[in-house]
Amino acid sequence: MYNSDGNNAGSTYGAVYNNGTYGYSNGKEQGSKDYYNSKTQATPPNGGLYDEHSLNEYTSTKIRHGFVKKVYSILSLQLLLTFGISTLAVLYKPFNMFLITNHVLFLVLGMLFSFPIMLSLICFPNIARKYPHNYFILLAITIGITIIVALTSAILNSEVFFYSLGTTSVVVIGLTIFAFQTKWDFTGWYVYVFISFLILLFLGILGIFIRNRIYNLVFAGLNALVLSVSIIVDTQLIIGGQHKYEFTVDDYIFATLSLYMDIVNLFLSIASIFSNTK
Repeated sequence: MYNSDGNNAGSTYGAVYNNGTYGYSNGKEQGSKDYYNSKTQATPPNGGLYDEHSLNEYTSTKIRHGFVKKVYSILSLQLLLTFGISTLAVLYKPFNMFLITNHVLFLVLGMLFSFPIMLSLICFPNIARKYPHNYFILLAITIGITIIVALTSAILNSEVFFYSLGTTSVVVIGLTIFAFQTKWDFTGWYVYVFISFLILLFLGILGIFIRNRIYNLVFAGLNALVLSVSIIVDTQLIIGGQHKYEFTVDDYIFATLSLYMDIVNLFLSIASIFSNTK
């Protein structure tokens, strides 16, 4: 992930490129039809040299739109798989009972498929930029998270599940439109979002020992609030343009996973809110 003046910036999801092989090395000057939006007359930073991996205001509309299209296409498939199987887990009784009966096995499988791989992406981010390995990594994580979400959905009341799914859809669409349309730049907030997630992680662990409905309700509400901000931040990181920070064109796996995890966890938080208010 790069900031808008071409300097390398950190990322909350490991989407940071530290070995210095990127940068302004290709020598494309202002006016190149391959890299610039023809409507842009401003001079790029660093003496007019352009970084082909960046998604700033000097990037051509075609490149930026192609990146956004790729990210949201992959994300749509992920969400279709996850919530399609979760809906089946709620509506189809034999599958529902099968998941509940073997919940320990499926919970372990889901965690093994997802968390070790996500940890490896944080430690070794370059593996998410190597095709086609990155797609296999993405598929494995998606399967793991789908198992966990389906297992959680299986124990939910069907009314709670569909209320949560509908509410999540409305919130995500609204936040996405806001992130695209607003002139406010939220990309610099990613540090605060990361710190908030660390605090919520501690509160979540604490919640294991505090069996209290009010505590769970407050925790779920705070989690949903932070995730909503995270969706705005990640969306602006994806669309790039004149924002302070943005993903690079090779970071589509990180970009997709960031939004996917935001949306899935928002759904789980909203489901927890509905469950604790019934």
